[in-house]
Formats: sequence, structure tokens, C-alpha cells
Amino acid sequence: MNSREMIRRLLAPEAGAVILDTETTGLHDSAEVIEIGIIRAASGEVLCNQRFKPHGAMNPESLKIHGISADALAACPRFAERIAEVRQIIEEVPVIAWYANFDKGRLRHEFTSAGAEFGRCFEDWHCASILYHRAVYGSTALRVRLPGACEAEGVVHDNPHSALGDVYAVRRVLLSAWAGSGKLDARLAAGLE
Repeated sequence: MNSREMIRRLLAPEAGAVILDTETTGLHDSAEVIEIGIIRAASGEVLCNQRFKPHGAMNPESLKIHGISADALAACPRFAERIAEVRQIIEEVPVIAWYANFDKGRLRHEFTSAGAEFGRCFEDWHCASILYHRAVYGSTALRVRLPGACEAEGVVHDNPHSALGDVYAVRRVLLSAWAGSGKLDARLAAGLE
């Protein structure tokens, strides 16, 4: 199956796929999830938009990227307090994330730290970056980050480096790549957005 067909299949309502993004305390293996956004891939319906108070410190470089301070998280729940909610959303459906291995790794770390069962939560993940690059460029030799893909596709990236802003951007970029015209306006006019 080619990448455009895979994107079409994942965005179809019957697939039940979700698009997920996290913001974290850093990029290292023990980085904690401090924000998660999950939407239905087919409709864009918000399923989860939550911030979490981490146990450890925020990496200053990560703070510069997402701007989420420890003070902003002080009254938020810990990830472990909402793990059942996250699990219920992602357990039985395909999960799409721009850099799927990163988000999947951070969530596996959170599940492990909380002593939570994985179930089928990590079995059907799809990297939106790879799907996009194969659909648009024919390979993954050239790697464009999400803001660059948004620019190339004419997608407005509202609220970058927020989990919810990024999942909406991923959805719009995939819609554009699927349609193959390089601009989202055609899909909007056709009622696909």
C-alpha cells in the first residue's frame, strides 16, 4: 500500500485512528509527559487535552521550545492519575504521531513508571512524518520538521509546540499530502477538513 493510500485509510472514520502529540520535560529517555493532545483523525474531535505536573525538573531547552513552566503545571494532576483515560483512548485504535517513536517512548515510560499494563496501547502506531515524506517526496531521505511541512502545504500552524496545536497541524498536513495538490485550500473547499 502506498503512503497516500495509507493516509487515506488512517483518516477514514472506520479506521477509528487518533492523532497524538506530547510535550515533555526534555528529549532524554526519562523525560516526562507534561502535556498531551489527542484528536480523532477523521473528524478532528478533541478526545484529550491535558497538562501534567512532572516529578522531575524541566530541561531549560525544552522550556524554551514549548514555554510550559513548572508554575503553569503546579495545580495539574500527575500523568499516573489520568493514565486510565489515556489508555482507554489509544488502546484499540491506530495512533498517528509526527515523530511516533518519540511520543510512543515517552508514553511507555509513563506507563512503566506508573506500573500500568500496556495492553494493546503500543501495537498500532504510525509515524506521520514518514507517511508525509513518502507521500510528498517519495522517500524519507529529506526530513522536514512539522513547521516546514506546514509551510510547504500551506497549512496554518496555530499554537505550535502545544500538543493540541501540533495534532491539528499534523491532521491538516496529512490531509494535504493525501490529496496531493500541495495546498490545503482544495480540501477545505471539498469539505474534507
